[in-house]
Amino acid sequence: MGLRPATDIMKVTLGLGGNYLLCSSCRKEASKLVKEQTNTSDDPNVDASDHEDDSSDNNENNDGADSDSNTTATDLPCKSSFFNNKYRKAQKHYSDCLDMIICETPSVQCYLGGCNNCPGVDELSNILLTCFENQEIENITYKYWISKPISSLETFIKPTEEFVENFCSELKVLLPHSFVAKEQAKFLKTLKETLKPNEFVIICDFAENYAFVVQNAASGFHWNNNQATVFPVVIYYKVNDELEHKSLVIISDCNNHDAVAVHVFIKLITDYVKSLPERCKKIYYFSDGAPQQSKNFKKFVNLYYHEDDFYIPAEWHFSATAHGKGPCDGIGGIIKRHAARASLQLAVDKQITTPIEFFEWASNPNNLPNIIVKFSPEEDYNTALTDFNDRFLKTKPIEKTVGQNFSSESMILNKKNPFLNFKVLNKEKIFSGPSE
Repeated sequence: MGLRPATDIMKVTLGLGGNYLLCSSCRKEASKLVKEQTNTSDDPNVDASDHEDDSSDNNENNDGADSDSNTTATDLPCKSSFFNNKYRKAQKHYSDCLDMIICETPSVQCYLGGCNNCPGVDELSNILLTCFENQEIENITYKYWISKPISSLETFIKPTEEFVENFCSELKVLLPHSFVAKEQAKFLKTLKETLKPNEFVIICDFAENYAFVVQNAASGFHWNNNQATVFPVVIYYKVNDELEHKSLVIISDCNNHDAVAVHVFIKLITDYVKSLPERCKKIYYFSDGAPQQSKNFKKFVNLYYHEDDFYIPAEWHFSATAHGKGPCDGIGGIIKRHAARASLQLAVDKQITTPIEFFEWASNPNNLPNIIVKFSPEEDYNTALTDFNDRFLKTKPIEKTVGQNFSSESMILNKKNPFLNFKVLNKEKIFSGPSE
């Protein structure tokens, strides 16, 4: 495939920097674009060179390439530098491909599949197929996550047509997910910046359980499954218009990670919030959407009774799927890493081997001075499980809440309104609340 230098007008039109060598097909496409945008064919470098045959290009290619060490040889279509105003920039990230399949000025409906004016994946598919054809690529080797029955990263070799079809199909699935993730992250950022006095943002999640480690342990200790639950929390609030935060970790000997456990931990969190000088008037909770802990009817009904239980109104917001990592995960990692290191260094009679010993070590201000540590005994969980039994029996489950992505207004509940009123991807839904 012969290469010739790009003319100055081509560089300006295509937004190229530096010196580029273009193949004959690229130069022809570039020439067409130059004519379309300038309404002229007076550039001798455009017409004269771009209608020569490929053999002429081949004869001149080596001399041109060797004469200038700063010249970059490139095949523009194969780098996906597309020949129109919208796609001048090389596509280096999946988000660039997402931009190609929606309107130039996208609305919410463009991301959610409700716009009839979006170009869709056809144009992107044709461009990719042209790229591979120009490069004479017949098969594509790539890695892909398979989640059934377990998640694994597997390698596939597919013909270019099948790869492009699969890629474009996955882009359509990714588009609304990417939009929801960005909107929810934007909402959290904006909320922290505009937080009112006496309002608190609480980000919480279960960390992976802490497994105890002991120096010079007997070989059978490897099979010891004793663990401690770790529930890290980061609390944001404003003092004199400055955003402050507190780090809190709840340690428990109860290994049940469900809505009841979360409610028990919220009791400790709200008690701590009430102890702060700033009087709390409202709480915004943020967490991932794990079905066992968050997106289930028990969680929703507990949120419904939040103001009755803790005397503070609250909202609960869920992150997009696979985007639940936050500052609380860092807090959980810190406390477990420091505890493991300390346990390996402590004397035999002071090693950390139980949840209560873990709590006693972590609550020592000399060990973790910037983290507040609370302990939640299993007895509190068992008591709550019994107390909430009637509450759960009176509640009708809401179907398909696990698979829904809620907007920023979602899950705003109070006792004055006997209905759950929230929005799911711009569609309002109303469900009956718990019967009294």
